[in-house]
Amino acid sequence: MLVTAAFIVGCGGAEEPTAPAVEQASAAPTDTPVPRATNTPAAAGALPTPTQRASVLQATPRPTLAPQTEGELVTDRLIVVADPPSLESMLDCEVTGSGVLNYRMSAEWMVDASRFDGSYEPMLATEWGISADGRTWNFKLRQGVRWHDDWGEFTAKDVKHSMAYYTNPDCRASYSDYFRSDPGGDVEIVNDYEVNIHMKRRPAVDFVYWYSGYRGIPHSSKAQWDQSCPNGEADYGDNEAGLPLGYCIQSRDAVAEKSARTGPYEYVSFEEGVGWEWRRVDYDHWRVNSDFAEIEIKDVRESATRLAIMQAREAHIATINRALIQDAIDDGLEAVDSSVRSITAFALFGGMYFSTGVKGVPTDLSAEEQSDIRSSYDIVAARDEKMPWNEPGENGRLVRMAMNKAIDRGQINDAIYQGVGGRQWVATLVPDFPGGFNADWEDKWEELYGYDPEKARELLVEAGYPNGFSFRVPVFVLGGGPGIAGPDGSDGQVLV
Repeated sequence: MLVTAAFIVGCGGAEEPTAPAVEQASAAPTDTPVPRATNTPAAAGALPTPTQRASVLQATPRPTLAPQTEGELVTDRLIVVADPPSLESMLDCEVTGSGVLNYRMSAEWMVDASRFDGSYEPMLATEWGISADGRTWNFKLRQGVRWHDDWGEFTAKDVKHSMAYYTNPDCRASYSDYFRSDPGGDVEIVNDYEVNIHMKRRPAVDFVYWYSGYRGIPHSSKAQWDQSCPNGEADYGDNEAGLPLGYCIQSRDAVAEKSARTGPYEYVSFEEGVGWEWRRVDYDHWRVNSDFAEIEIKDVRESATRLAIMQAREAHIATINRALIQDAIDDGLEAVDSSVRSITAFALFGGMYFSTGVKGVPTDLSAEEQSDIRSSYDIVAARDEKMPWNEPGENGRLVRMAMNKAIDRGQINDAIYQGVGGRQWVATLVPDFPGGFNADWEDKWEELYGYDPEKARELLVEAGYPNGFSFRVPVFVLGGGPGIAGPDGSDGQVLV
């Protein structure tokens, strides 16, 4: 299920200022660079580049948004009230994917996603391309980008460091496994302003999607992280399991105190459960000269409390549950939907079992070899119990089809999302996003996975489960998803 996020902005009132204009970035090219031959295999026989389809998710056409530059700035300090993510930190390896939202003012990615139409835009990389075999991505880097706090210029060494930090064996970030092992990414420095990233295990034609602002790695300064390691890599050492760390863990506390980034705002303060403060950099930023001198993000868990803060005109922007939007409008606030689909909700049954990573892993291997097996997505080797849907071969496939056909997604959309949700035919890959979508999925969906309870029963019989089966469902809440109510009334995604 895919939905737009809803925000409310303060406006109107005799003594209250109108909503501040949103800061605008300078214009940037929106065309994805064509795969280049430089430092990559020849383009002949190259894998097809994924293209962006027109959205089929909207019930009615939606106008294309363009940057707005008009409007009077009425405050130097923008205050945003948001649902805090489940994990908050200045450090990329100590947050979930939703936690990255809170330092987007400061962090930058190699490739960004346009907030107007979702297309890829150059950011720290000016152009990029894929090799003919789909196993190497080449990125040319933007020159002259400054790190905050005088940590030097952004170069290829920072790209290599950021990948090493994000894929270190102890990293807890949501997408670290993708970059660590499937497909995995090895950074080769071509020169100060060019890198090749080699896929370790398989071709990855959608790598840019995972590496971009949609999902990817916020870059951090190698010089800052190396401040406690005067000998560089020679001082990095291993973790407790004896695996190479790949970065200077000795600098962890110093970086956490004030992480250097490359964005238009630099870090001022952070208190978990309270919020974040940022201030505009004191130099001409390469991308945008920001309107607001300061930005504050207040962490407020309850959607009703966020609305009350807006009604008291104590903040300018807030995310709220859709059930409260009419109350906001009635009070003179303005409701604004995101211009592209922004929240995906899906269930991955692959996690519905306990896995210690012990079963199926030979104990006579080295710690590093055992870790490689556990991190290789070899679920059959690592799981501690079987489930019908992950049986190898035809039976598992039939069970998965039956489970899909037993789910009435239309009813879920009506009951939870008030009918505003769209469809994603494969988890995380949808028509709105610029890479990886295949139109054939939509054409084949109803036949293979569309709602059909009778067919689901037939498939279970064919798979050897005439009486069905039962299983345990661990449930937890991931905060940071506006418009999705958690079990305690807060906003959040209930994952099963």
